[in-house]
Amino acid sequence: MISAVQMIISKTEVTISNFFYEYFLFYVFQKSPTYILGYIAITVILFLSFSKEILQIEVQELIEIKNSNDKIYKKLKEVNTDKAKILNIKIGNKRKIIPVDDITWLEADNYCVNVHTINNPSYSMRSTLKSLEKKLGDNFLRVHRKGIVNMDKVREYYLATNPRVILINNQEVSVSKSNLKLVKSFLEK
Repeated sequence: MISAVQMIISKTEVTISNFFYEYFLFYVFQKSPTYILGYIAITVILFLSFSKEILQIEVQELIEIKNSNDKIYKKLKEVNTDKAKILNIKIGNKRKIIPVDDITWLEADNYCVNVHTINNPSYSMRSTLKSLEKKLGDNFLRVHRKGIVNMDKVREYYLATNPRVILINNQEVSVSKSNLKLVKSFLEK
């Protein structure tokens, strides 16, 4: 088509042989590849440009999703703590589930920990006070190197000559002099 238009514009003699040898072969083997490559390049550039815009929109949506997920994570982190709600103690071939709220205090005993509960039964578990201290809530306070007390279960406290706390089940737990300041600050809250 381009060859025919060019032949008419140039006002040369219109013959099939002249058309074929002068114009058609010239356009097919020299001009057409240039046009085709130009059109392909334009098509690729337009495709990449539109793809870039689509990717920018998707990236913006992902950023918004990430921000909303971060907000949700922060809210859930405030509500859900990694503190234990129960202690699972092995007694023979059985397991005893003790709610953390029922625990009055924990006492170190060699390689075990004695878990004292509200109703006065005590259970022994193979653990350390240090590992349990990390698992228990903020109301559990280390009052002695051998004792952690559930401060919600404290009925009275004496911080004078012989520092100790008295629990709601009338058990007495001594408070070390090094932890006395910590207990005072907790009780003043």
